Amino acid sequence: MSEEEKSQASVRSGASGTSGANFRGAMQGDTFSKIDEILFSFFFPLYEQRKKQNELWHIFMIVWEIVQMTAMSLYSVDTHTNYVTRVASVVGYLDGSQLSLILGKFLPYVNIGIFVLEIAMIGMMFAACLLYRYIIASQPWVLTFLRGFIQVKQRMLYIWITNINISSFDCFVDEDELSHWRADPDIICFKDNILQIVGAVIAIINLIVFFSMSIVLNIAIYNHNPKNGGLLSCPNGVFASFQNIMLFGNIFIVRMLYGWPFWRGVVNVGVSILICVYLIVKQPYYSFMSNFLSTLQWTIFGSMSLCSEIGYTFEGLMNNIAPTIVFIFIGSILAVGMIFLNWYLVRFQQKRLFLLNKGKPYINTRSEDFKNQSLPKQKDPTLVEPSTRFLQNKKMRKYDWLVYADYIYTHALKRHKHDPYLYFMYANFLQYYRKNTVKAQSVYRQARINNPSFSLRFVLYCKTKESGRVSGEGNGENGGSGSELSSLAFKALIQKAQEHHENAKNALKAFFENMSSPNPIYPLMADHLDSIVEEESKGKKSYEEILVTHPQNVGVIRSYAQLLLDIYHDEDTAEMLLIRADNIEEDSTQSSSVSSTIEGQENTVVQNNMNVNANVGNQQNKKGKGINNNENDVVTIDNNNNKAFEEQDQQQLDQQGEQQFDKLNVVQSFRKRKTSNVQKKKRKKKKQQDDVITEITTGSSSNSSLGLIIGGLLFAAHILAIIIYIISMVVYMTQAKHFAQQVNNLKSVCDLATYCCQMSPLGLMLLVHDYEFNFQYPGSADGKAATIR
Repeated sequence: MSEEEKSQASVRSGASGTSGANFRGAMQGDTFSKIDEILFSFFFPLYEQRKKQNELWHIFMIVWEIVQMTAMSLYSVDTHTNYVTRVASVVGYLDGSQLSLILGKFLPYVNIGIFVLEIAMIGMMFAACLLYRYIIASQPWVLTFLRGFIQVKQRMLYIWITNINISSFDCFVDEDELSHWRADPDIICFKDNILQIVGAVIAIINLIVFFSMSIVLNIAIYNHNPKNGGLLSCPNGVFASFQNIMLFGNIFIVRMLYGWPFWRGVVNVGVSILICVYLIVKQPYYSFMSNFLSTLQWTIFGSMSLCSEIGYTFEGLMNNIAPTIVFIFIGSILAVGMIFLNWYLVRFQQKRLFLLNKGKPYINTRSEDFKNQSLPKQKDPTLVEPSTRFLQNKKMRKYDWLVYADYIYTHALKRHKHDPYLYFMYANFLQYYRKNTVKAQSVYRQARINNPSFSLRFVLYCKTKESGRVSGEGNGENGGSGSELSSLAFKALIQKAQEHHENAKNALKAFFENMSSPNPIYPLMADHLDSIVEEESKGKKSYEEILVTHPQNVGVIRSYAQLLLDIYHDEDTAEMLLIRADNIEEDSTQSSSVSSTIEGQENTVVQNNMNVNANVGNQQNKKGKGINNNENDVVTIDNNNNKAFEEQDQQQLDQQGEQQFDKLNVVQSFRKRKTSNVQKKKRKKKKQQDDVITEITTGSSSNSSLGLIIGGLLFAAHILAIIIYIISMVVYMTQAKHFAQQVNNLKSVCDLATYCCQMSPLGLMLLVHDYEFNFQYPGSADGKAATIR
């Protein structure tokens, strides 16, 4: 057993070594109450842990927030005229303050529109909660749209929506002690205009709902992937929620405390310093760049607020805009200087939080006395995860550094045995860095047992539901895939493929029944054939899509082979697929038998080791002073025992432990040999069938024997069609020439008949003329035409 595995054995032993009462408490803590399930299921569709997100979106949002907060820092009202100052009226379009004032009496309609958006958002969340299984299986774009809609509304338009709603009840008092609505000074606030009153009430409702949803979404929905979460990924949503609360309050202060510029500047600068100090000291985000970029907007906001308030004061005294411009320029220079200072401080604090000794680990994980080396005391469990953030550097994600980080967590768990947040951080480390999903799930379970906070309980609920283990769902239903989302999509796709397969079989059966009947209905044959072709193509496509993601699923392979037999009668390909499925089953059976044998031997060794530890522990408990036997420890050796008895029994424990670990090494070498032999057999058996799966999953050009025959027949059919076409053209051209000759001959006969018909009356006329004139024709004497009678 490696040293890294030794350091982690305490978590497993702690989870299994509880007493009866503790075990019952753990089982109760491992489940969620009905109220929790109802509330958490409402927000679960928004939960998403996307890997390697597009950084451009986060950068754009940071830049957009900087622009809005810079414009907000320049907001000011002239107390003498009660009009927005010239600079604020220009930049006010960026944060929505000036836009809301320009709308005037139409502002209540905008508030109604925002209220409709709030209701639509809640309605879509409720619909997604009820129809989640159907949506994730057939319409996943709905969830993408909902998440994008909430991102735009709750984050991108956060300052805009808040400013617009505040403008609905932003009023000022004139010299006559009358309260006028700033958006339309002709309207008296909350008195005569019903539309303004309704708009103000709706605006207050909008702010309450908007602010509440913002807190809940920020504290519950965040990306906690420390490795591939991208910018702004964080271990918890506390800072995001705290930042939104401060921003919401600052918007109110900027808009409402314009009459007290000094105190407004103090609050704005104070909040900016508070948040920047929090970011520097606490480092709420995983990466350095995320923490640094989060300081930009507040650094610029605080610097510009301080200088703009001074500039507006001089502008009022001098009645000139020049001081304001000068101090805005000074504020820009101050902001740049503070940005460089924040860069240095964030970098310095990040390195300071690393649990390293001059850039190197405190312990050597490869040394023999690995367990005897100690780390500095970690009194605050929230600082354990920041101490391992050296893994954010990709060059340090090597085996030794991962083992060291693992030891940091297990060492901290010895001190903080019941801290759910520390268990959650350790589980994230195991899942994302070590890729040990099985152990990560067991550590997530430990976090659920130890009474986590409400927000952490929601994240653990999502992790549990994502792994398909809520209320027994997804437990073995998807071949051990471990994801309810994948399980739902898989079930929907396999159901659709089987449905198309069954429809094709029914259409084929109906076709043959119609053909074999005494009086076949010929018009139905075309419909049957169309149904067969369409359904079998859809079924084949569905099976191929499943095999792309589940190439080792025996049931899918056999179902696809059955489709080829039922519709295509492709016996060769179907036979190879069935052989492939049989080999996969055989290999899995052999692997399970070998692993069960080896695990049995390992369990024997580990059990003996645990018995040795138990005997030593019993002796120490008898000699110690009042040690609690029912405590659920996460360490194998109790640190609270008397050190004298520890030293006395340590030699005996080491000797027996070495013997057990020697046996375990023999077992592991046997496992390696058996595994290599199984892999060799597996490669030999799969060599002939890999082409079929490759053809299905990757679309390669390899053909079965039936495919070659079909291809040859198609080629011969095309050649025959070409030959028939050529012969038909020759016959047509020859016959066309003969037909033209026949037409000409017929025309000649018709002409001859015409002439013959014309000659008959002409001959009769000649006979009459001969009889009258005795064959004497006097002709024309005058040169004019004359009628022959």
